[in-house]
Order: sequence, then C-alpha cells, then structure tokens
Amino acid sequence: MPARPLRRVPRPLRLLAGVLAAWVLVHVLVITADGVTDDPVSVRGRPADLVVVLGTKVHPDGELSDRLRARLDRALALYRDGQAPMLMTSGGRGREGPEEADVMRAYLISQGVPADRVIADRTGVDTMASARATAGVARRLGARRVLVVSQFFHLTRAKLAFRRAGVEAGAVHAGFYEPRDLWGVTREVPAYYTYLLRR
Repeated sequence: MPARPLRRVPRPLRLLAGVLAAWVLVHVLVITADGVTDDPVSVRGRPADLVVVLGTKVHPDGELSDRLRARLDRALALYRDGQAPMLMTSGGRGREGPEEADVMRAYLISQGVPADRVIADRTGVDTMASARATAGVARRLGARRVLVVSQFFHLTRAKLAFRRAGVEAGAVHAGFYEPRDLWGVTREVPAYYTYLLRR
C-alpha cells in the first residue's frame, strides 16, 4: 500500500511559527546586548551605595560553582576599586544543601572585605525575592544607587524585578561564559515575560 503523503502545515501556522521564531531571536539578541553592556559604575563620579550579588549553584561541600565565583569576584573588584561601600549576597538554600547567601558572604570576607560591609540575604530564592529583600535593605541603609551582579543573560529580567520592587538598579555582568549560556539566554525570553505579566 503506498504511503500517504504528509499533510502540509497550513500557511497561517507556518507564518505564526516564523513570527514567533523571529521574536525569540530578536529578544535573545536584545537580552545579550543589554547584559554585556554594563551600566556606568559611577554617576558624576559618585560610587554606588550597594552592590547586590545574585546567587547560583553552591556545591554540596560548600565550594562555589565557577559562575558564582565569577559574580563574587566582579563584586569584589567593584568594592576594592572604591565603587561601592557595601555588598549584599542574596540566595536561598539550594538543592545541594548549603545556604547560598552565607557561603557567598564567607567568600567575600575571606577575600578581605570587613564582615560589617557584607549583608547576607537568605530569602533570595528567586530573582523577585532578591529584589524585594534589596528594597528593604536599601531603605534601611538609605541606598539610592544599587548595582546588581549576575550572568549577562539574567540582567534584563533582574533589572525588571528590581524596578517592580521599587529599586532603580543598574547592572554589571560577571565575566564568565560557558556553552550552557545558550540555554540560559533562550530560557530568559519566557522568564522575562512571566515577570513582566506578574503582579
């Protein structure tokens, strides 16, 4: 019996798929360009008031993942350069066990940052939670200029979350790249719109 020819996909569906693919590609390019373009670290020579480092994977033995170390090292460089008097680590308890914020804080202190200059936020289980926690800390400190440090693909959504929380934050990306960033930047497209539509 002859094989039946495959049914052609209707033209409207093909057009819709093409539009969606183009939309995703454009958004990926926008996220990438935005993420690798650091905001000016200082405005009119005035440093930031607070640098917030967003958490990511900590290994079960408490060792930092490479991408988390890159975030912390970028924040450390800003601090050492006199670009921020206070640092904040934000992250919850990961699937691996350790509290991200505490491990991050301990690393910064081990690198010479005074303990009273590093605030640990253990409620930062996601980007929005970190933004809300930062809003509270910023009010308490009287901080007006906040810089967020994360991977490049995360920063567009992070800035959106911080704005939603009432914090006008700039962003600085960690200089660490790996192949799975391709998945990370693609994943950020639906994640961004989820945050945009979130109340």
